[in-house]
Amino acid sequence: MSTAHRVLAAVGALATALAASTVPLAATAAPLADEGRVTANGGVVVRHAPAVSSPVEGHQPQGRRIPISCWVDGTAVDGNTRWYALPPTLNEWVSARWVAVDGTVPRCAGNQAARSGRTSTALTVRRGPHTGEQSLGVLRAGQRVSLQCRLPSQPVAGNDRWYKLAGAQGWVAARYVANEGPAPAWCTV
Repeated sequence: MSTAHRVLAAVGALATALAASTVPLAATAAPLADEGRVTANGGVVVRHAPAVSSPVEGHQPQGRRIPISCWVDGTAVDGNTRWYALPPTLNEWVSARWVAVDGTVPRCAGNQAARSGRTSTALTVRRGPHTGEQSLGVLRAGQRVSLQCRLPSQPVAGNDRWYKLAGAQGWVAARYVANEGPAPAWCTV
């Protein structure tokens, strides 16, 4: 038997074995989560933006199932920087530290291409979209930045838009970023 015939026979045997197998051929991805359950003893605070300095919008009690649309990084809560957006607005966020989900929550603007901009002045990068949040460093004037998405939050010099930096933790006030092309997508799915 030639080498080509042996290879074909082996492929045929493998195909037959796989067809008879009850094991799935490909791993399946975790299902997308569209809700979570509040786990914090006293419930969870709903904030205007993904930052502990952001104003309180409400409260969800322990055990309540809440809708979730997507996540972004914001202020760390017990070491967890992930925050979940509650639909339908962009103005209600909860720390993922206090919400259990079954499945995978998509990243906000996860399917959108990052956009570019340039800082118009030295600009502080913040842990969350609010000037009360921890400084992560300063970008120099004229520095090019990659922008993942935008949110309304605390106004800075009359502009309430904040940009989430792509590929890094941190937020910058949109007031001091000149977009190079279209603005980044909203922080939604």
